[in-house]
Amino acid sequence: MKATKYIVFLSVLLVIFGSGLSCGKKTTTTTPDNGTTLVENTDTGATNSLVIWGVFDSSDTWQPIIKSFNKQKGYTDTKITYVMKDYADYESMLIDAIASDNGPDIFYVSNSWIGKHKAKMVPAKDTIISVDDYQKKFFPAAYEDFVLDKNIYAFPLYSDSLALFYNSRMFNKASIVEAPATWDDVIKDAEILTHPIVNYDKKGRVTSTVTQQADAGIAMGLTSNISRSQDIVLALMLQTGTIMNSEDKRTFTFNQFQKQSGTEEIKHPGASALDFYTAFANGNENNKWSSDFPSNIEAFANSKVAMMIGYSYMIPQIKKINPDISLKVAPFPQITGAPSNITLANYWGWAVSRNSKNQGLAWSFMKFVSDPANITQYLTATKKPSPLISISGGSDKVFETQKEYAKTFYKGNGEAFDKIIIDMIDSVTKYGESSQSALDTAVSRGNDMLKKYY
Repeated sequence: MKATKYIVFLSVLLVIFGSGLSCGKKTTTTTPDNGTTLVENTDTGATNSLVIWGVFDSSDTWQPIIKSFNKQKGYTDTKITYVMKDYADYESMLIDAIASDNGPDIFYVSNSWIGKHKAKMVPAKDTIISVDDYQKKFFPAAYEDFVLDKNIYAFPLYSDSLALFYNSRMFNKASIVEAPATWDDVIKDAEILTHPIVNYDKKGRVTSTVTQQADAGIAMGLTSNISRSQDIVLALMLQTGTIMNSEDKRTFTFNQFQKQSGTEEIKHPGASALDFYTAFANGNENNKWSSDFPSNIEAFANSKVAMMIGYSYMIPQIKKINPDISLKVAPFPQITGAPSNITLANYWGWAVSRNSKNQGLAWSFMKFVSDPANITQYLTATKKPSPLISISGGSDKVFETQKEYAKTFYKGNGEAFDKIIIDMIDSVTKYGESSQSALDTAVSRGNDMLKKYY
């Protein structure tokens, strides 16, 4: 009798133990009706659920896409919970949650975060997407930002880049027929917009006077009242041909001398860009922007300044202040005669937590979202530019065109680097330091920061 009970007990243990061994070991794939291959979760101990942390996007934005995913074969019982976090403390909350093993499976990540947070992320496997296919699928900046050492750390949710916003009503009254395409045009138009226009007849008599249209031409030159001022300076550096990083990305080089192609001339392109930006303030009578103005977004919305540089996400902020503003979008101005167009990319994407017990499921859901039919739902709801090369999003066509030539570079820690660049600009505008000296200090600080990520 005892022997029989012992055998039964052993049989139960084997069943339980055997089930444990098989849990998460099996790899299965499904091919839904849309043709996307989805990889089932294969992680030991995983559950059939996902938690996603995001910023900016509400849960309502994601529910239709989550419902579509749940209709796919093999995912009808998958529970996906989206949690919107406050941007102000999102990063610190995320770090604490992942450190305590209580974080999300998928989390939003800035395009400048990979260096700082890659240890918290698990790269995509080839069953999700290859590096070559990733490069063909997403706009160029995403490959530069989210692929490091041939590992794919994130999928972009959208694209965005710096563009020129202008008040078309002011331009029309000043008889400016089109938006400025070059920085030379910006300077010329800023002067026209901020000075009265006097018309004369053939005998030199005044026939009419058109009053100035704006208190300032374009919001540029400072940091205190310019949103993302650091990005404008960085975009100008890229336009002047400044080499931002060493090839191994271990040092910043934007303070260095550079020999100009085809000549013996040596220039300081980084210093030239910084000089150009700061010249728009500091008492420039032809532009008139100063620290007395409110933020560029508020000033532009209230028709105090005729032009500003911004990202697509700033448009709703402007229209919330003034729904009736005659806002038009034009491409980011270029240097006259430049061989190619350049602007700066800034966007967010999705990454999978290294601590997630549902890594396969998480990447499978992200791949589903990046399918053109599904990402279109998101782009239509948010009115953001598309991250895919093959389709357009729900934003102004200017941003869709610019995603093809929006540039980026490795920053290590985006927030720390932003502070370094802002301090660099302030050194020139507030304390009268030379641009080259300010650049040297910024590079030294930046290189000390980069040492933490190698």
